[in-house]
Amino acid sequence: MKKLIFALSAALLLLSACGEKTATYTFHGAQITYPANWELNNKDDVFLYIQDPKVLSNSVDVEVYEMDEQSLAATSSEDLADFLKSMVYSCYEDTVTDDYEITFETDIQGTDSQAMMSLSGTAYGDPFVATISAWIDESIAFCTFVSAKDDKERAKIMSIFKYEVL
Repeated sequence: MKKLIFALSAALLLLSACGEKTATYTFHGAQITYPANWELNNKDDVFLYIQDPKVLSNSVDVEVYEMDEQSLAATSSEDLADFLKSMVYSCYEDTVTDDYEITFETDIQGTDSQAMMSLSGTAYGDPFVATISAWIDESIAFCTFVSAKDDKERAKIMSIFKYEVL
């Protein structure tokens, strides 16, 4: 019995050590943490595309914008809410192409600190679920399009990705 408990304890320790390995990328004053085995493509000055090479519907588009702190401080709550909603809409328009068939989407919901929407359907023939989120942290605005093959994968992806203002 002791041997069985020891073997199970060793197996549990080994499994916990095999957690998802992560990598970090610094971009416009922000550090982005993502799965180390994913491919990162820095498309332009504000846009990153990070994708699981094994499951193509698992991906994250990240847009990062440095904001003027004085202008940001002078912006009303209503204007910030509208700005964040427009970021979500813009990300949707830039990402959802003719290769997507949307079967479900929510309206864009938002406050002066965050805006988001959810959608699902097929992309390039594969099923997907996605969440588009926009928020401002200090003077950096983030917008992410998190796509996954199902809700379980989306939750896992969202728990791995971290965004930190440096």
